[in-house]
Amino acid sequence: IRNLDRYEEEGALVFRGLNYMEMGALVMSGQLEKLASYVVQLRPQPLSKPQLVQLLRERLEPVPKACEGLSASHKSIFGLNQLLWFLLWMAGFQVAAAPAFMVPIFAALSFAMS
Repeated sequence: IRNLDRYEEEGALVFRGLNYMEMGALVMSGQLEKLASYVVQLRPQPLSKPQLVQLLRERLEPVPKACEGLSASHKSIFGLNQLLWFLLWMAGFQVAAAPAFMVPIFAALSFAMS
């Protein structure tokens, strides 16, 4: 491996015997113990399996939702933007139909799934 020293210095996680789809499935299903068994230890003093699982938990923090923490001014700008797209569609700009209708649909689906 070309950058092995740098990986060790930075505390990189290297996995053996997994592709990205399998790794994603293990992460999404919460099977961190199984995922830890595929980690290649680059440290001089290897971590135990519980320590590896804890490290994975620390590094795999959920991404905050886009709507969390939006102020009223941000929400009003979003609403005005949607109104503009709708008005453009009503004025005859056919292309404006996609953002005018799809963005609220995706926002509703996102809200329903949370």
